[in-house]
Amino acid sequence: MLDRLAANAYRSQASGGTFAATLTLIRTGDPASVLEGLNLLDQVGKTQSEALDNLRLAQAQQKHAELGAEQAAHAAAQAEDGARAAKRAADALVAQQQSAVHTIDTLLARTRAAASREHHKASRLEHEIAVARARAAAIRRAQALAARHMAAPGCNGGSLAGYANGQLPTSALCGLWGAPGEMLQKNAAASFNAMSQAFSGVFGEPLCVEASYRTYQRQVELYATMPAGYAAVPGTSNHGWGLAVDLCGGIQVDNSPEHLWLLDHAAAFNWFHPAWAMPGGAGPHEPWHWEYAG
Repeated sequence: MLDRLAANAYRSQASGGTFAATLTLIRTGDPASVLEGLNLLDQVGKTQSEALDNLRLAQAQQKHAELGAEQAAHAAAQAEDGARAAKRAADALVAQQQSAVHTIDTLLARTRAAASREHHKASRLEHEIAVARARAAAIRRAQALAARHMAAPGCNGGSLAGYANGQLPTSALCGLWGAPGEMLQKNAAASFNAMSQAFSGVFGEPLCVEASYRTYQRQVELYATMPAGYAAVPGTSNHGWGLAVDLCGGIQVDNSPEHLWLLDHAAAFNWFHPAWAMPGGAGPHEPWHWEYAG
């Protein structure tokens, strides 16, 4: 009984009870009351002990849950910070891309505007070229028509003995068919006129002449103004002897139909394109320059 009493008293004291209840039962002097009271105290002690254990377990679980909640809150805060940083980075990237798109749109608009301006210029130049070609063709047709209404010049020429280069008298020179104002020595002019008429039979117009006989004064002017090599030293040019011409009307363009025709037929009329004037020749490239062989 004393062991039980001590055990009940310990449990009662450990569970927060008092030792007074046990003493009160003993002082009654009634053994039955004491035993009944001790049994009741034993049951109460056990219940209080279980409740205390459950309370401690619940407190531990609550502390564990609070710790888990704190960790979850910390992880959520970190995740929220990461989301904010990712959003800032995404916003910056979007802004950068929008700026790049704006720059590209601006450049594209400028390029389109420049292309439109260049297209307009090209169209205008093409129109001007077409007009110039039409005018040139009209001039050639007028020259050809005038040439057809006049016979090939029946020039007797004259002696050139004693005259220097570029100082030939115009009375000793002969005009060129279809090229008013242009002149050469008698034989050179006759051959050229025959060649021009053959050319007209193919192309419908006479040979286009840019220059023929060149006076000494004109040679001096050209030598002073033209790029080096494109004008002979004054007094040495075949133009000054009335034996050379500079042609136009397509002949001045390598491999044009007119140029190729002259390459194939000029020799039959004692005219030739000098080697120095050909591509890769010793002199400047001058597809327009032709000379009389004599």
